[in-house]
Amino acid sequence: MPRKPSNRASVVSLPQPHRSPPSRSVIGRLLGAAHEGGALVTIDGEVRPRTARASVVLRPRDVGAVVTLLVHGDEIIITGVVRTLEEVARDIRGPARELRLDGEALLLEAERELILRCGKASVTLRRDGKVVVKGTHVLQASSGLHRIKGASVEIN
Repeated sequence: MPRKPSNRASVVSLPQPHRSPPSRSVIGRLLGAAHEGGALVTIDGEVRPRTARASVVLRPRDVGAVVTLLVHGDEIIITGVVRTLEEVARDIRGPARELRLDGEALLLEAERELILRCGKASVTLRRDGKVVVKGTHVLQASSGLHRIKGASVEIN
């Protein structure tokens, strides 16, 4: 015998979607590199250090800096390094235009070549020992002995 249609609705249980804990942004401090990899950070208000990944480049100079952190469950991600006002201004201005040293010597080294340039003048030091001096006018002067020495010397 055929069944009569029922007016009752059937109830079906659907699986609940996985709900991850909400993410939160917090402030912390970068302590250094963790032994197991990643970075070691502390979150403001917490005592124990925690391991974090990073979505920004971290440099040795950032150790001790205030960092912004995204906390998602047990995972912590460094999302930024908070710079001081002085550092922000220096970053905006760009690299230093002047270098002053009071020491006895200054050593600049380069793997392939080192170039000093000012306008149309330049001095290039190459790995193979070649030195190239260029300029619209080149002047050599000495108040003492002026010696030119080489396997051969060519003038003009």
